Parts: sequence; structure tokens; C-alpha cells
Amino acid sequence: MQYCGTTVVNNKMAFFSDALGHSALTGIAIGMMFGITNTNISMIIFAIIFSIILNFVKHKTTYGADTIISVFSSIAIAMRTSNIVKPRRI
Repeated sequence: MQYCGTTVVNNKMAFFSDALGHSALTGIAIGMMFGITNTNISMIIFAIIFSIILNFVKHKTTYGADTIISVFSSIAIAMRTSNIVKPRRI
């Protein structure tokens, strides 16, 4: 278990858990928007999609992993905020 932290720092992915948490919360907001009653399903699905796309972009560019992760985290926060603040019809 002690090598896990070293691996994360060596791969420059120390910010990944924070970004993944924000993407999970975004998944809840998107699930609510689509009427999914089980928020765990929407949270997990969006977090998996988020991490797959993040790793795809990380391997296709020369930017540092933490840079890409911070951009993706900002996108997730913006998506969640725009979904929650969006006016709803009554």
C-alpha cells in the first residue's frame, strides 16, 4: 500500500482523486436532469466515462497529467453548476 502514493506522484496524477470526485458529483446532477432515480448509477457511469476520456487525452498529448486533470476538473465543476442552476419548468 505504501507504493501506491509513490506511483501516483511519479505519474503526476496526484490531483486525479479530486477531479474524479467532482466528476461523480457532476454525474449525480446529470442523472437528476435525465430523471434517473438511482444517483449511484449515474455517478459511477459518469466517473468511469470521465476517467476513460481523461486517460485518452493524457496519452494523446504532451501536456502534464496534472494540467489535463485540472482542466477536466474545471469542466466537471462547470457542467455540474450549469445543470444545477438551470431553471426548471414547473
